[in-house]
Amino acid sequence: MLTISRQQFEALSRTREQGFTARAVAHLRAHHPEWCHGREDAALAARAAAALAFAREHGVSHEANVLRLMDLQLRPGFALPLADYPRYRLTQRGLEESARVANFALALTRPRPLVVISLDTDLDALERGHA
Repeated sequence: MLTISRQQFEALSRTREQGFTARAVAHLRAHHPEWCHGREDAALAARAAAALAFAREHGVSHEANVLRLMDLQLRPGFALPLADYPRYRLTQRGLEESARVANFALALTRPRPLVVISLDTDLDALERGHA
């Protein structure tokens, strides 16, 4: 059985995060050149770190999904804190994370149609106890 110390585990974690950061910076430069224009790698690394923290906070850990969340955060109109419906779609229980990220993207890009409910009941009378 292989045993690693806490220090070794932390070193591995740092190495993994540094690798992610480098790949995320390359991703930003390749997919968002206008946004990256004039920004140093340190600023892009900070954006990647913020995206990773956001992803972890919402139970997302696979690199492709973290990068997708980072892309979504760069869209015009993206704002924190999240509105209730997009947050629900990102954290919906019972769905694996790729489905949650895809649903989150749809919630951000497609407005929800209004639902009209018509009741054949006089609610005011029910509340007054006259029904």
